[in-house]
Amino acid sequence: MKLIAIGLVLTTGVALIATTPAQAAAKVDPVKALKAQYVTGKGVKIATVTRVSVASDFSGTVKVAGVVQFGGRGPVASDMTSESQYDMDSFKGFDAEEYAFFESLQLPVRTITVKRTSYVADARVADNLPIGKIWVRSPAWKVPTSEGTLIDIFEPGKLKSIIAGATSFRGGVLKGSIKPTTNERGGKVGYVLWFDAKGLVKRMTTTTTFTTNDNLRLTASSDTRFTAWASEVSVSAPPAYQVIDEKDVDDDIFNERLDPLSAVRQ
Repeated sequence: MKLIAIGLVLTTGVALIATTPAQAAAKVDPVKALKAQYVTGKGVKIATVTRVSVASDFSGTVKVAGVVQFGGRGPVASDMTSESQYDMDSFKGFDAEEYAFFESLQLPVRTITVKRTSYVADARVADNLPIGKIWVRSPAWKVPTSEGTLIDIFEPGKLKSIIAGATSFRGGVLKGSIKPTTNERGGKVGYVLWFDAKGLVKRMTTTTTFTTNDNLRLTASSDTRFTAWASEVSVSAPPAYQVIDEKDVDDDIFNERLDPLSAVRQ
């Protein structure tokens, strides 16, 4: 069961809630500043580096960069590219085919999400798609804006809770910790947010260490930069002739390729 927790952190992040009262007030209101950014056709650039280690068995880094497009009520689209780098020594016990598979997981993956639909261009599954098809389409219940991070600051309610639960807010720097809503045992998630003069987040770092339900000690940290707030952003779906629906892709191939832990689960 080793490594089972790594995929959850790298691909979905950790759902969080705040539990402690605020100890300092901000001079500007970051929640209002965030909502003011929700203008159709505007957006922000994001770049995240996430590092994860599981005991002494595995370590990996995922870099995610892209843009988030806003509408009047929040994020409506995003275009993100992720690249992973694993400690390949962790897979030396696998045969050549399995080792090559994990090595291929380090290839870039681009995800476009627009109109509640995600389009994934994944080099890991490209060889298994029909000729001419590049993008795999599937429903999206939410625009992914926090891939690789531990906190989604684009939800005003969550940002408000994080600020309310902070241990300090001085000089535009917010510090605190919150408990995960997951079932894993262990520590809180520590966070530091830097705000610009307008109250917009320009950088966020997070770190956490906890024990999973499989008794694995997992440490995760992320460093995210937010730039070009209020810039012009237009995310469009890829050309229809390059798209294939997920239901039309071989289930075994598609699910295994997008789940790098499938080969090591017991």
